[in-house]
Amino acid sequence: MSPHESLKATFAARAQTATHPLTAYLFRLMDLKASNLCLSADVSTARELLHLADKVGPSIVVLKTHHDVVAGWDFNPQTGTGARLAQLARKHGFLIFEDRKF
Repeated sequence: MSPHESLKATFAARAQTATHPLTAYLFRLMDLKASNLCLSADVSTARELLHLADKVGPSIVVLKTHHDVVAGWDFNPQTGTGARLAQLARKHGFLIFEDRKF
């Protein structure tokens, strides 16, 4: 069985035909970084998470987190862990995927 035709297209071409803006952005990001690397950040503290995000940020496209299992998560919307993580995502050009377990 051969792959679907859309899977043979480049990330840039797939960005052009994407129907959702987030999908198009993700494909453009993958094209820009020449990668589709998603890191599952299974760390135990907010400090470790922020350090890891800053170190690997330039090399990844998506950072997958589990905020509910990270000790020391600061919920302040301006200065907390999520805000600092968002700053790193903008700085290094990656998306944050929160994978909360319900």
